[in-house]
Amino acid sequence: MIRVSNIQAPLSVKESDFKNLIAKQTGIQNILSCKIAKRSVDARKKNNIRFLFSFDVTVQGNEAEVLKKSKYPYLSLETPFFLPSVPKKSFARRPLVCGTGPAGMAAALVLAQAGA
Repeated sequence: MIRVSNIQAPLSVKESDFKNLIAKQTGIQNILSCKIAKRSVDARKKNNIRFLFSFDVTVQGNEAEVLKKSKYPYLSLETPFFLPSVPKKSFARRPLVCGTGPAGMAAALVLAQAGA
């Protein structure tokens, strides 16, 4: 999957226009599908308010080759985010998670999925 960032579009853009919009601004052809990863409004210029999009794009063929051929600077290869599968098992003792920061919350989530 290719992450295409900083795609500018007018406020009147329709979902059916996304593939053509990406192809026009990046030069990428053979787009199979695109999904909005992020959408924001650029209102820095009051007379030119527009959308800024980031898309997750799948293309036909090798994605690395597409990245090399395109001169658009805001392209990157993305891997889909997933949580690891945790086998259900019983624990001899009840685990203790210290802290409620990002690491502590992730550890608690994985332990809960494992049945702790």
